[in-house]
Amino acid sequence: MGLRVAAGLSGGVSAIAGLSDSFTIVVVAAVGRLAAVYLAETQAAASRANLMARVAQIATSAESLQQILDRILNEMAREGLRGGLVGLINERGEIYPAAAEGDIDSAVWNSRLPVGTGIMGTAAAEGRSILVRDIDAPDAPVKPANRGLGSNARIRSLVVAPLLAAGKVIGVLEIDSAQPWRFDEQDLALLEQIAFAVS
Repeated sequence: MGLRVAAGLSGGVSAIAGLSDSFTIVVVAAVGRLAAVYLAETQAAASRANLMARVAQIATSAESLQQILDRILNEMAREGLRGGLVGLINERGEIYPAAAEGDIDSAVWNSRLPVGTGIMGTAAAEGRSILVRDIDAPDAPVKPANRGLGSNARIRSLVVAPLLAAGKVIGVLEIDSAQPWRFDEQDLALLEQIAFAVS
């Protein structure tokens, strides 16, 4: 009988040890996933901080406005924020492209957009940033203007931030993508920081 009890205990101990090992594996896997997420977020934050430092350095350089805008858009593209455009407001209250990176054709380059019209015009008129995850979605926050104009036809998602100087909107900074849902709130916050540095 003593052998049977010992055997029963031994089987119970093996089952408990097996459950303990299984639980340990689950916990280790969960901790590993959390560590990977934390590392990715930390690296992304460091990358954004590095980009902001480079943008601030460019923005305070003694170069011409055109050179500064071109270099900032190139830095943004290096970080995956391709398709950038800086639009400034002229004396007639129209937004015109002052600098661009990526695929922009002459029709878009030569276009003028009245402030208050479309996504960029609304951002300029209201002095607020706009994130559009899918331009073609029925619930898009603002309808685009000149949607079929040249390279504009390929845009599916975009982020626009106003450029402010002395409390006045002087233009907009925009990034776009042919892929819907390409941008999120983190991209919006980053673009706002870059727009502040550019301003």
